[in-house]
Amino acid sequence: MLPISTKSFTAHSDVSAGPAPMLQWLQIATLVVDPSYQRPICGRGRSNVDRIAREFNWRFFAPVVV
Repeated sequence: MLPISTKSFTAHSDVSAGPAPMLQWLQIATLVVDPSYQRPICGRGRSNVDRIAREFNWRFFAPVVV
């Protein structure tokens, strides 16, 4: 393993990353999806959602960005 070095990079003081992100638990009922973007979950999609829920593992988890 090698350490990560930033020596060859120039620091830019004029760049803003924006506000810091916040990790927080949200109630499922507070989340909404635009129906013009998300089609109904039925058939194979429903089976996939059921399988994901049944086999959920935190190792494969990534937060939803809202």
